Amino acid sequence: MKQKIITGLILVGVFLPILYYGGWLFKIAVFVFSIIGGLEITNLFKDKWPNEMDFFVIVTILILPLLTSRFFLVGMVSILLFLFLLTVYFEWFDVVDATILFTLLMIITLSVKGVNTVSTYGSLAILYVAVSTYVTDTAAYFTGMFFGKHKLAPRISPNKTIEGAIGGWIISSGVSFLYAIYVIPNRFPMELIIIASVLMPLISQLGDLAFSSFKRHFKVKDFGHLFPSHGGVLDRIDSLLFNFMFFYTLLATMII
Repeated sequence: MKQKIITGLILVGVFLPILYYGGWLFKIAVFVFSIIGGLEITNLFKDKWPNEMDFFVIVTILILPLLTSRFFLVGMVSILLFLFLLTVYFEWFDVVDATILFTLLMIITLSVKGVNTVSTYGSLAILYVAVSTYVTDTAAYFTGMFFGKHKLAPRISPNKTIEGAIGGWIISSGVSFLYAIYVIPNRFPMELIIIASVLMPLISQLGDLAFSSFKRHFKVKDFGHLFPSHGGVLDRIDSLLFNFMFFYTLLATMII
């Protein structure tokens, strides 16, 4: 968790100028991170499937978030059917593979769609989701360090504690709400801000545990090696992916 916090702060430092200038620079950054994340997914299956599947994953991640909501749903269903069709005709791809790949693809594509949508509300709106995510990580780490006694999910992540999770949730909820009120006032409806500020810290921690579960399944320590001693892109932004996916869902439900 300490490494994740450090790398997260570095990423924030790198992305702040990108967010400030926005435009094509921001779109290029999202494009690059999407490709790297896709390659990290393909790396999980590299010993099982042909190279053509790598191309399928990358194209899906790049194209699906660009579709309108109606066609996005059509795309999701089409991909699901295609993946399970593969399980019928090819021994190198089973039901578990199809389920995991579909889940990962949907997490990333929904997250990218979320980033694209939130960006229309300004760079400070994107920072709202990022602040909620990384304050949760930091607060949970330090609360757990000083007060942690009871394991949260020992099978998946033995170092996380219930006390840390609660501390991260409470502190981040408060910080997120204050950020929304004072930094981006009137940007979103108050009911959305309350729901997002309270739930994003919980979703953030769920994302962390979910991606740890994926790594346990594939018996890998990290998704990639882009950041020396810190893993890959998905290792660093797992919680952020879940929060953008969740916040986009709120926007789609309450505003869009």
